[in-house]
Amino acid sequence: MHRKKKMTKGKVEYNRIESFDGLMSLLHKMRGDGGPLWIFRGQSEFNWELIPKSGRKEYFINGNNLGRLNAWKNKAIAFSDLPENELEILAIAQHHGLATTLLDWSENPLVALFFAVSEKMNIDGSFYAYLPYYYADYKNLDINNFNKVMAYRPRSINKRIVNQQAVFTIQPDASKSIEKLFVSNPEMINTNRLFKLCVPFSIKQELVEVLRFFGITEMSLFPDLNGLSEYINRQTREIVSRKKK
Repeated sequence: MHRKKKMTKGKVEYNRIESFDGLMSLLHKMRGDGGPLWIFRGQSEFNWELIPKSGRKEYFINGNNLGRLNAWKNKAIAFSDLPENELEILAIAQHHGLATTLLDWSENPLVALFFAVSEKMNIDGSFYAYLPYYYADYKNLDINNFNKVMAYRPRSINKRIVNQQAVFTIQPDASKSIEKLFVSNPEMINTNRLFKLCVPFSIKQELVEVLRFFGITEMSLFPDLNGLSEYINRQTREIVSRKKK
């Protein structure tokens, strides 16, 4: 499996993951090209763009939807203590399901692969690798005013962030895919910093089982009763499926 190295017509060119070993071979090559600075994301549908939840049609109002963050924050204090920093509050809201301008990534490629293969088992998924140009300073970034796509490594402010080895990207226009933002930026064109691979639906279940062997499951990534329930539910679905064969 080889990486394609060119961006054309506003899209990231891609190849296919044919096996777990093939992906590991690619990641081994990347270790010498940016090393641990690469971050990874998996999506269960290949055709989905890299758009944060607040940029989707059903959530996008105007700008960055930060007014909705204020509405969430004003009520969230009844449930939990919140940090003073706005970017950290945004990260916590993201991990609790709020539509925000953040997009989830991971320092661990196996975590990203899990999100590519754990749902929509009859549809091809996608696996992204990205070597960020810019990192946000959580102490100084004005989330109301910035003009670059930036990566953000949060502090260990909750268990999900720790277990998922979470990193985020934040972008000035939530309604535009990161691919399109990159291609419109001369710095990003042909720099080999963003790759997209297709994960064929035919190998999703096999990859789920490999990831389970390495301890990457709903229970490990979502360290709460919801994660445990979904883990048991997946096992139940697999038992039922085997009995039907």
